[in-house]
Amino acid sequence: MATHDFIINNQNGANFRSDLNSALAAIVSNNSSSSSPATTYPYMWWADTANDVMKQRNSADTGWIEVFTLSTGANSTSEPCFRAYKNAEQGITENVWEKVVFEVEAFDLTSDFDLANNKAIPSVEGYYLMTGRVSHLSEYNDEALLVIYKNGALVSYLDHPVQPATSSNHEEHLGGSTLLYANGTTDYFELYYYTEASTNKIDNADAEFSAVLVRTA
Repeated sequence: MATHDFIINNQNGANFRSDLNSALAAIVSNNSSSSSPATTYPYMWWADTANDVMKQRNSADTGWIEVFTLSTGANSTSEPCFRAYKNAEQGITENVWEKVVFEVEAFDLTSDFDLANNKAIPSVEGYYLMTGRVSHLSEYNDEALLVIYKNGALVSYLDHPVQPATSSNHEEHLGGSTLLYANGTTDYFELYYYTEASTNKIDNADAEFSAVLVRTA
């Protein structure tokens, strides 16, 4: 258990050796301590024994990033990962962008999906793999789109099928994935759907919105 400021001052031989040994002890233990090192540097490691988490300083030296659990080596539970899905049909209006509403969370490790407002608000800055799916009754010659909005504006198309004029009505499934950046504080994401079909509903089956942190920034 040791931390150090990693500055070796001018001093006599015995004190120099003691100071150097303290610095080496901090290095080999990854600054193992129940409290944060008093002096920090970009990218330095800290084995936080109070919370059983290995942490790394961010590039700006302004905060800690949780990396993995010390006792198990497992990824830190602070890494966002959620999946929400529908259990009820949703009426929609043709030729209008509609936000997809979800009723159930299968899991949400860090409470990053706001079910009441149907939006994802990632709590860690980084790059997220986001996936969306819906199904609806498609008509001949109709167009449908499934997209992700970021901060209220379209940011990524997930699927865009167009039915030929000769096709008959049938169940159609839209879905896709994309990689998006979130700042970990104010950025939010929503799943939106558009259709020209007059059979205006999203089925409760096969509709979901999920995301997982792939890499921190």
